[in-house]
Amino acid sequence: MDVKDTWALWLGAAIGLAVAIEAGLVAFRAGVATVAIVQTELVGLAYLAAGAIAWHRRPHNRTGPLLLAIEYAWYISDFQASSVPAVAALAFATRRLVNSLAPYLLLTFPSGRLGLRRHRLAMVLVITLAAIQIPTRLLLVDRIPAVLAHVDRVTTIGCDCVNPFALASAPALFTGIERWTGFLSVGSALLVLALVILRLISATAPMRRVLWPVLFGALVGLVIFAFNVLSFTLAINASLTGVLGWVLSVARASVPIGFLVGLLRMRMDKTAVATLVVGLHDERKRGSLERSIADTLHDPSVKLGYWSPASRTYLDATGQVLAIPQPGSGSSATFVERADEPIGAIIHDAVLDDDKALLDAVSAAFALAVDRDRLAATVHAQASTARQLPEGPVTFLYSDVEGSTLLLDRLGERYADVLAEQRRLLRAIVREYGGFEIDSRADEFFGAFPEVADPVGAALKIQRRLRDHAWPDGAIVRVRIGLHHGQPQMTDEGYVGLDVHRATRIGSAGHGGQILLSEATRQRIEPRLPSDAALHRLGAFILKGLPGLESISQLTVPDLPSAFPPLRLETPARASD
Repeated sequence: MDVKDTWALWLGAAIGLAVAIEAGLVAFRAGVATVAIVQTELVGLAYLAAGAIAWHRRPHNRTGPLLLAIEYAWYISDFQASSVPAVAALAFATRRLVNSLAPYLLLTFPSGRLGLRRHRLAMVLVITLAAIQIPTRLLLVDRIPAVLAHVDRVTTIGCDCVNPFALASAPALFTGIERWTGFLSVGSALLVLALVILRLISATAPMRRVLWPVLFGALVGLVIFAFNVLSFTLAINASLTGVLGWVLSVARASVPIGFLVGLLRMRMDKTAVATLVVGLHDERKRGSLERSIADTLHDPSVKLGYWSPASRTYLDATGQVLAIPQPGSGSSATFVERADEPIGAIIHDAVLDDDKALLDAVSAAFALAVDRDRLAATVHAQASTARQLPEGPVTFLYSDVEGSTLLLDRLGERYADVLAEQRRLLRAIVREYGGFEIDSRADEFFGAFPEVADPVGAALKIQRRLRDHAWPDGAIVRVRIGLHHGQPQMTDEGYVGLDVHRATRIGSAGHGGQILLSEATRQRIEPRLPSDAALHRLGAFILKGLPGLESISQLTVPDLPSAFPPLRLETPARASD
């Protein structure tokens, strides 16, 4: 909040407080009942407090100044009791101005701006009625009434003085205009009520959460206002009018109180952010992080985008390009950066833009989660060198990029980013399925899965993610994967033994998008295959530098390619030629 906004806020609040004090003194000197004065002051001060808080929290939003303006207008009718005729006449003429400002608040909250065409037309009707009523009261009444039963307040006492602004005395014309504009005011109130209900029905979850505390009291107030205007216009029992006036005052007080409740709920959301941060260690998947942030923002439409240095754009959890919403679409994007470098983007309901503090807190949590994932990948790599790998039987996963030289020629300097991004994807998936990274060099990746892990799930996820990922310049990044189950020897250098070489030879024999399994792996995983997966024996092959023959199978699923060229291995027949 800059200095100019701060001074404007202090000035507006000071004027509001001065108006409240002076209105109370005028009413007290005129003999208004103490209970009525207290009622009036409490409602006005509620608007003052809500307006000041709103202005401070959102200095570029019109809601704060509008709430203060309603507070000023709320006290106008008290000045009918002023001993100064000009002041009393102006108060008498504008005493219902608050009924013109309130609909504007209801139709524009929380942005402070009229959006839909029907909302603008409703406000044209409200303003037109005010433009008719104010000059009529100011120019066609020669004397300010001494006692007036207000349509929206308890009975107060006027100055019973001559109207210095009167141009003519036309009581019949004045009464007719008051009566018909009164009926139209009821119609406009009901119209605004209908529009408010439509806003609630059609609102998104975050918008409804913001609107409901404020508009609940407003809905009650609009209904009471309509009945109150009718009772006054049709000269219904005065005691009923007074009771309705009390109810209306309470309803109007609930509007700023509802706004303060909304602010309290936003503070509760900050607590939800803290809970989100604490729970980050349980969020192993990007999808679960997206759900957690959506729950924190109370916005089921939330989508997370992750910055891809290779593609120079934001990608969603499936690797697809994330569409950044356009202004006026109802959605908005909050971009997350670290040291001026993009990390990600949060797509959310545009209504959340009004609570920058909440979005900043969630963005920090998002950045922390991304940093945690990057750190976890690094820690796993370091753990490998520190020989903190699983002991006993493991399933090795070996992969390398097909056509890496062609990709390098095509992408040039961007190939390094593509390779790094492919490696990050593999690390995350291997970790997600319970595996450990052993090594990653150039376009090769080596992982190990203990008995309780799911190497098949990881292999399938890798192929799908690389297929669906949005790579730069329309590039296609495909890896061949080999799975081999064995019990390697653990040394200070990590895993050693023929099982390591066997996994490498099997993976290198395939083609991009293909998943190959050794016989030992087939026997282990076949009983636990996914329902849509199948194993196809490709034959027995000689693995270079390894004794004996290896029976190799191919893992297939309906949504991944299954037709590939022959393996790049020697069969027994060829070996004997």
